Amino acid sequence: MVRCKGKINIPYLILFALLQFPLKLAGIKFMAYIYIYLIPFFYLLYHINWTVYFFSRIKNKYSKVSCAIFCYLIFISILWPLLTGTFDFTYITIYWRGVFFILLKYVFLLAVYEMHVNKEAPSAEEYCNYYIYSVILYIGFTILILVLPWLRESMMHVLYLEPSDIKNLEKASYKTRFGWGGWSGYGATMQCTLALAFACANSILSAGNVKKQTKYLILSGILMIGNSFYGRTGLAISVVCMLLTVLFAVSRKRIKYIVRIIFMAITMIIVLLLMRKYVSAIEAWFHWVFSILSNYKKLGHFYDSDGSVETILTRMHWMPDLETLLVGDGFYTDGIYYYMHTDSGIMRPILYYGVIHYIASLMAYFIIAYQLCKRLASERMLIFQQKYVRYIFFMFFIMTMLFEIKGESICTLIGMIFPITFITQKKIGIVGTENDKRDNEFVQ
Repeated sequence: MVRCKGKINIPYLILFALLQFPLKLAGIKFMAYIYIYLIPFFYLLYHINWTVYFFSRIKNKYSKVSCAIFCYLIFISILWPLLTGTFDFTYITIYWRGVFFILLKYVFLLAVYEMHVNKEAPSAEEYCNYYIYSVILYIGFTILILVLPWLRESMMHVLYLEPSDIKNLEKASYKTRFGWGGWSGYGATMQCTLALAFACANSILSAGNVKKQTKYLILSGILMIGNSFYGRTGLAISVVCMLLTVLFAVSRKRIKYIVRIIFMAITMIIVLLLMRKYVSAIEAWFHWVFSILSNYKKLGHFYDSDGSVETILTRMHWMPDLETLLVGDGFYTDGIYYYMHTDSGIMRPILYYGVIHYIASLMAYFIIAYQLCKRLASERMLIFQQKYVRYIFFMFFIMTMLFEIKGESICTLIGMIFPITFITQKKIGIVGTENDKRDNEFVQ
């Protein structure tokens, strides 16, 4: 699977994309879980030396604190239903199980990258690029099935879809929320947004390299289009990320960089308008995506077509009583639905074990996110220019908190960014040698 220097490893990219967006076929859904989870598990078990070495890279004291907090939260999540007498262990079986499976996938992808794709000089930037390209591959497939309706119909019959997915996909405004992974909603838009955040960060860090900056801006434009396919939340957050990138460029007085961003934005708008004109199937989707702007123009206030913004702000968030706020109610689900029927990533953990534990989870996550930003900067020898690190971290902070308002995101994002933070910077040879450890100390 080794690729030539500077070239994309196509087999690895396909593997990355299929793990990012699993292909679940009707009638044999279980096969997807074998290649998504079981094979990665046994692969890491077989390469146990690499696996042990990967976790041994966590030597920075702040990263150790973060891991300790997560371990404490897992322990307290098991204990909490017993202390409150609810005996609702779904926070373990749903939330933490999800974190484990996502982490398993991305640690596996990193192992394949370090041992087979780029043994000589693994880098966080290149690994992030594979993440970005895999998302763009998925966006490309979505565009393909929009242009070829017969292919979409065939995929609808071949893929495993929940009854609710089929019902949603029949809606004209949801035509674009489909790919080889089936129904593509909140999870897909979160992956698109994280990819765009990586592209924005790498664009900012590619100071003085016009070719690289332009490449990442083009990728950002494609990812923005993808976000408009899968959800307005991700699209809105992507716009915020781009605005923060513009503000950074303004603060650094990079006029040419700002012009390129504006040109990219205009190009993206033209592409969307052309798609609307020549692909009739997306007319309803177009009105759905931009309903907030059109309603502001008509009614004088921001209001989306289906009232989802109002639902998020009024029905999904409220101030619990003091006892619930501090220690929670010990419930994550009510047996069928999520407790109190909230989707909010802020409310669910607070209702389960209180605001203090939720804040602790935020702290643990943002410590890792900050280490990731330092890692990306260090590869460009910008580690000592803290303004780069702080600005990128601020973008990740805003992105995460906006997603948390809509739904649970930390449980997904931590599994994605954790492996990148501790990527090695040396050829994989004799695992765990002192030279290997010494070369990684400055970023871990």
